[in-house]
Amino acid sequence: MSEGLVYTNAADWLYKAIDDVDGDVILASPYVSAEVCKRLVDVCKNSNYEWHLFTCLDPTAVANGYLSIEGLIHLEQNGVNVSHVERLHAKTFLVGSRGFLGSANLTGAGLGSSKAANFELGVELGMAQVCTVGRTVGVWPSRRVTAKDLEKLLSRARQLTHAELPTTGELDTGSALALVAVIPSR
Repeated sequence: MSEGLVYTNAADWLYKAIDDVDGDVILASPYVSAEVCKRLVDVCKNSNYEWHLFTCLDPTAVANGYLSIEGLIHLEQNGVNVSHVERLHAKTFLVGSRGFLGSANLTGAGLGSSKAANFELGVELGMAQVCTVGRTVGVWPSRRVTAKDLEKLLSRARQLTHAELPTTGELDTGSALALVAVIPSR
């Protein structure tokens, strides 16, 4: 791994890094899929280091399948500290002395490990940048996610997917797009 190296497939960087963890792991991503959580658990459950995930408990992300409550529970059950950061948009992965900063969420599409991969970019951080990013993430206003938080999140997501269609009036473009995001496909 080399400082400043640009990646178009974050899975290449992340999975190589977590196969050789040399310190605590800090991951930040608003979107997290069940399959990525499973891969992380496979490694972290035998790790001697602390693992921490920062994410955003957004019911819209859950309703649209971008944030897996099942995956978050699986991470917590296997020793990962999961914290909520309101309005989190950053995506960064710190694995001991190594770091990565980019556009990729912790999903197959974001990491580039699924057939329908997104076009993403990321860069490997140098040691000084790893320390700076670690300090920055460490002062984000966050709170530990509880089982009650996840129950509430699931309930709110279910409410979104059961939205009623308007029966009268015209919709502007923004309202129509918002409805598309919450109405289940039939």
